[in-house]
Amino acid sequence: MLTAAGYTVTGQPWDAKNDMSEISLENVAQIDSDIAFVANTSAPGELGIDPVLIGQMGPSRRDGVRRTDYRVWITGIGLTGANLILDDLERL
Repeated sequence: MLTAAGYTVTGQPWDAKNDMSEISLENVAQIDSDIAFVANTSAPGELGIDPVLIGQMGPSRRDGVRRTDYRVWITGIGLTGANLILDDLERL
């Protein structure tokens, strides 16, 4: 979805089978991109990541960390899921 929407995915190991890059919390400092989409099951409005770790992320210095709805971005499938992700990309 991201590449189809015009985003370039770079710099992180990419899991082609699951179409995602999963970064463990101890490695968040390695993220250095314009935008980082965070999908987890935290309460709405929360990133679910310690603020100290967020401060180590490259995108946070450029205000590029975006929280997404895990139910949509990870478990959403088909045209409905794709359209919801596109809606998020437009809003974010």
